[in-house]
Amino acid sequence: MYVLGIDIGTQGVRGLVVDKNGYVAAAHSTPFEVINTSEIESHKEQNPSIWWDATMETIKGIINILKEKKIDPDEIFRLL
Repeated sequence: MYVLGIDIGTQGVRGLVVDKNGYVAAAHSTPFEVINTSEIESHKEQNPSIWWDATMETIKGIINILKEKKIDPDEIFRLL
């Protein structure tokens, strides 16, 4: 059994899959840009749809790594 963790940060999405012993089976990250829509340099915005797209890209990357390692992505624990 494996667990997938996702972190959506200010500059990108990071994800990793670990087993019950804490071994990292796969890790992938997808960066995204912060939008500056203000005349004040310190004011930044983020578009939530970019978070979603980057999260999906990160998960796809993790699945590809798992498949390369001959680990079935269906072994990732999920609530039904």
